[in-house]
Amino acid sequence: MSLPVGKGYCDLNIPSDSNYKEVVKRALSLGYQTLAINVKVHQNQLLFKSRQNKKAKLENVPNQMLDFPKAPNLDLEPDDYPDLKSKGKSPSILKRLTITFFNNDFLPFIANSENVKDYDLIAILPESTLALQNLLKSNSFKGDIICFNPEQVKDVFWNRKMYMELVRSDYFFEIPYAPCIRDTTLRRRIIGNLKGIWFSFWSFFVIFMCRKTKDNFSREIQVAFSHTV
Repeated sequence: MSLPVGKGYCDLNIPSDSNYKEVVKRALSLGYQTLAINVKVHQNQLLFKSRQNKKAKLENVPNQMLDFPKAPNLDLEPDDYPDLKSKGKSPSILKRLTITFFNNDFLPFIANSENVKDYDLIAILPESTLALQNLLKSNSFKGDIICFNPEQVKDVFWNRKMYMELVRSDYFFEIPYAPCIRDTTLRRRIIGNLKGIWFSFWSFFVIFMCRKTKDNFSREIQVAFSHTV
């Protein structure tokens, strides 16, 4: 499978549980060209083979699945992105899967999944430091993005060794932008956890949630981040 080439400004976190076509159209009107529709799955939702024959357990645990959800498809017409069309450009729509995990039991599940092959990006969200450390010890899985949940900041302890190990494994870091706007406590947590990232390497994401690609607020946030290093 060939990965669509990213073009222009990017937002790689358009939630699939939203009216994502309208969100995509709005983002394109604000100047974004590459977008990723994000399907989120928690490890608890996966029904492993050891439990597949336990019908009672399946009935008592809603939303469990035998495979990851199919990658979302989005058909856009040129009229959905008039600004890009006027410049002779077209959007690049990617498919992203984000897996929240607490141990390595999901690895065989993802290795045997047919649907995972249709995703362009795989992101992981560890629930603890131990979960992330054990995943890094495994050579059977390679993701693209490591996520950060500001509401669980105390559950994952970040240090330079872990950062650099992820960098050497070609992971990109996603720093959520929207919580900085919504909540001052979450903003402090996010900025506090950016120490050592800004100048250590360049490959991390700041996800701009439906703000223009060139706005003063985004520059102010970047300045605030750099001052915490």
